[in-house]
Amino acid sequence: MGYDRFQEGVALLSKEPLTPSAHLLSETTDPTDYHTRYGLLAQTTVAGTNILAASLHLSWWEGATSGFAYEWQRLEEVLADSQLPIALLGDFNNPAHITAGGYDLVMQSPLQLQDSYQIARERQGSFTIPAKIAGWEEATEPMRIDYVFVRNLPITHYQIVFDDHHSPKISDHFGILVTGEE
Repeated sequence: MGYDRFQEGVALLSKEPLTPSAHLLSETTDPTDYHTRYGLLAQTTVAGTNILAASLHLSWWEGATSGFAYEWQRLEEVLADSQLPIALLGDFNNPAHITAGGYDLVMQSPLQLQDSYQIARERQGSFTIPAKIAGWEEATEPMRIDYVFVRNLPITHYQIVFDDHHSPKISDHFGILVTGEE
């Protein structure tokens, strides 16, 4: 697949200026190890409101103290002092339907985040991966493992894109397009 040849990365693109910062979230620091995970954060303005956005690619659930749980704790530490509205975007590698795992950890966080899928007034689609992709070879059903989690950002519309239905597929993960109130 290329995990041993390519560095995985995250990005934030914006029509407005960004004030970015990168934060190591994983226990692993080796840039050639695909387990190394960074969170890319940036302060920007959306519809006249200052927000903090983060692009993330987090690990699988490996238990309460490693993998996703460790990375999530580090991210909570980074975000703890921010009073800004927050949008956390990306591949969280934790299915929404599995209890006592990463999704529940996010939803129970002191950051008081909401799942944009759950709060959107209108939804088109839900799953972000088909049943089987690299890393999820045992999956038998499509799942939601990619998210837009928000704090103090009203979401009106949630849509799955790049899924070969609404727009051409460009990855083994589908995209999420959210719209908020202006």
